[in-house]
Amino acid sequence: MQAAGSTFRKLSRTIKAHQPGMLACLETGLTNATIGAVNGLRQMAKRMARGFRNFHYFRLAAYLKASHLQIQIPQPSAHLKRRRPSPCDSHAAL
Repeated sequence: MQAAGSTFRKLSRTIKAHQPGMLACLETGLTNATIGAVNGLRQMAKRMARGFRNFHYFRLAAYLKASHLQIQIPQPSAHLKRRRPSPCDSHAAL
């Protein structure tokens, strides 16, 4: 019976030690998974930011990755895609 008593005492000490965190989880609904996800995004931004010259650009990359923005890059208009005829083009037809 002493083994069961010591097990429950250990359980009681563990619950008392972690009580503030357990109550905070119940009150806020946040867990360590949120912090883990943020750290994962930060690490991904760090990999993306290789070659940036300073911390400012790394921070911008981290914010961009965390925001999940889908940036639409404008495409050139159709009239800009057409190539102007070259003077050499008229000689090629001969």
